[in-house]
Amino acid sequence: MLQRRPDVLLADVQMSGEDGYSLMRRWRAREGATDGHVVAIAVTAHATPTDRDRALEAGFDWHISKPVDADELVRVIATLHERNQRSIR
Repeated sequence: MLQRRPDVLLADVQMSGEDGYSLMRRWRAREGATDGHVVAIAVTAHATPTDRDRALEAGFDWHISKPVDADELVRVIATLHERNQRSIR
């Protein structure tokens, strides 16, 4: 069990053992029983609009394709974090 809730969750959708989609669905189901929404970003080489839709349907807040641009990632995290903070006020 987690001691602290993370501010941001980054997950590759292609992981060994469990894919990022099922991880995100499990996370959101667990999160529903707790307070707060963790910002979640799918990081993937799968970059089609269908892949983006699949990530969002699984519960991710954003979809970033590889290779990841560090500046873009920082901007996305900041934007999503600010949006998340406004929604819980």
